[in-house]
Amino acid sequence: MGAALNGRIGIVPGTSSGLGLAMANVFAESGATVFGLSRTGGPKEGEPATHPNVRHVKADLTDYAALPGLVASLVE
Repeated sequence: MGAALNGRIGIVPGTSSGLGLAMANVFAESGATVFGLSRTGGPKEGEPATHPNVRHVKADLTDYAALPGLVASLVE
C-alpha cells in the first residue's frame, strides 16, 4: 500500500469486526497509527489478524459524556 499515511493518526469505530476492522487494517498498512474503538476492546473470535499498527481500545461511543476524555487520552 505504500506510506501515504506515515505519521498520521486514525480513529476508527467498530473495529471488532467487519468494515471497521478492515478499514483500520488498510489505514495501518498505509502507515497510520490507528486507534480501533469497540465495545469489546479487540477483534471478535474468528476475525482476521490485526495489523501491528492498530491499537484496540475498549470504548462505548454511546456514552457521549465520556467522548472528550476518550479522545484526549488517545492523542496524549
